[in-house]
Amino acid sequence: MASRWLGDVEYLVCRDDNGKVHAFHNVCSHHASILASGSGKKSCFVCPYHVNTMLELFLILTRLIMRKHMQFREIFGRAVSLYFLFLRILVLWQGWTYGLSGSLVKATRMTGIENFYSQEMGLKPISVAVWGPFVLLNMNQNTSNWEEFRNDDAVAKDWLGSSANILSQGGVDDSLSYICRREYTIDCNWKVFCDNYLDGGYHVPYAHKGLASGLDLNSYSTTMLERVSIQECGGGSKAGEDGYDRLGSKALYAFIYPNFMINRYGPWMDTNLVIPLGPRKCKVVFDYFLEPFLKEDESFIERSLEESERVQMEDIVLCENVQRGLESPAYVKGRYAPVEEAMHHFHCLLHHNLSHS
Repeated sequence: MASRWLGDVEYLVCRDDNGKVHAFHNVCSHHASILASGSGKKSCFVCPYHVNTMLELFLILTRLIMRKHMQFREIFGRAVSLYFLFLRILVLWQGWTYGLSGSLVKATRMTGIENFYSQEMGLKPISVAVWGPFVLLNMNQNTSNWEEFRNDDAVAKDWLGSSANILSQGGVDDSLSYICRREYTIDCNWKVFCDNYLDGGYHVPYAHKGLASGLDLNSYSTTMLERVSIQECGGGSKAGEDGYDRLGSKALYAFIYPNFMINRYGPWMDTNLVIPLGPRKCKVVFDYFLEPFLKEDESFIERSLEESERVQMEDIVLCENVQRGLESPAYVKGRYAPVEEAMHHFHCLLHHNLSHS
């Protein structure tokens, strides 16, 4: 399971025992307590409002100790498992408990309450669908075609339009292994970061000399679709003597309006989600995925992430300088270069939304 927030909506996503993905508002139906935080494995959701937190803490600490000293588990075996089960039952006995399907499975001390129907007190669902490696949520509470939204073809049409096939053929699929997450808080408006991503590689040979050496910038191309722009570029370098090649023979950079990017290159894919934090601050969340045959190659992963980090640091300097420049009384407006088609496409979509909101 994983818990996140979008605006003022707290939500959680989980997969039940049958493998079905669910999403819910992360709010207990009793006293509106937040149910879960972070991510991990759970067999159910227990509201912390009426849980003995000291008992829960004791359970966590005991688990940590046992993990560190595995000989206890090896010696006592079944007794240790029964001990953990007993502690867990004590914890679960106290709080409102929900199954992974969202249904209320236990409400302590509610027996005999008039007009209390447990089937009506489950977690409030959010429309959810899966496309490739991505889990998508539809926060529109008025959605009538909830089951239709779960259909892969409908998701591809609504979210990606005609770019879905291009992305699938470009290696954006669920075969990749998740590696890690990196987050950056940047002193610039969220749109500044998007603009930097969408300039058709204009700044790459000047600001990212290391990256540019691995790309054939003369092959750079940009394709605009409904709400997606795709920038593609051939690889300009080959694997060295040690076999290291992060970028591969082709790189694909997809911008999905308004604030999501998918980057597929070599054996890697990373995604960037840009979250506004104010008029001059944003957070960018990077998630890294890798082809499975390399997921145990720690040296390759570490070296690749170091190179990616260097590119991000270079971009952060650019974006923060642009933000400062935008606030200068000397700047009024700029002009688009011919290669900045994707940026213009983004601005047109944004202008349409703002003028019709």
